[in-house]
Amino acid sequence: MTDRNRYANGESLMDMKELLERLCVARSTFYEHEASLKAKGLQEVHTSDKRRRFRRASVDRLITSAAEREEPLW
Repeated sequence: MTDRNRYANGESLMDMKELLERLCVARSTFYEHEASLKAKGLQEVHTSDKRRRFRRASVDRLITSAAEREEPLW
């Protein structure tokens, strides 16, 4: 993990490519379900260079919650 994937407070962030790999989805699938994922807790951070990053902890919580409920992510 590089420094570009760290927020000012040291929190771990994922870029879009990492997020898509972690969720095992295509970009189009992510965009289709983005609102639902955010409603369920996906947290996005816009960095100073205006790039989208996602809080790794929120992604992990989404996956864990879906697995515990035995339901899809969206």
